[in-house]
Amino acid sequence: IAEFRVLLHCAEANKTPLHGACADLLVHLVSDALTETAYLASVCELGSSLAAHDGGFSMRVHGFDDKLLDLFSIMLELLVEFRGRDDGSLPDVIKDGRFELCLETYRRQCINGGMKASKLATSVRIRCLRPTSWSSNQKVRP
Repeated sequence: IAEFRVLLHCAEANKTPLHGACADLLVHLVSDALTETAYLASVCELGSSLAAHDGGFSMRVHGFDDKLLDLFSIMLELLVEFRGRDDGSLPDVIKDGRFELCLETYRRQCINGGMKASKLATSVRIRCLRPTSWSSNQKVRP
């Protein structure tokens, strides 16, 4: 059993609330596109995760080491397919209508972000300590 972690440094990923929201939405889109692959991988005792944070993106793949790099390469290839798309198009892997669904899910997640007092207190504490940490409301508001 092995674990493979990669930090993809991207200085622009959390520069402003809009950049942070776009990075989070990218994670949602990639995760959505990898749903079938992730299910098949989980049957083979492989797991993966992708997350956006202050410094960029972190990828984690874990499980049996014989197919670990195959799953990682699929994730990385999909993530890289988003680069250089100045015309606003999405990669072919993203199915029709999925962007709108992921965007709506993300908006709801941000709007409901401060509903629990404990999560709100944690969020305020983190924003006080880290200047580039944005609240859910800041990410949703124009």
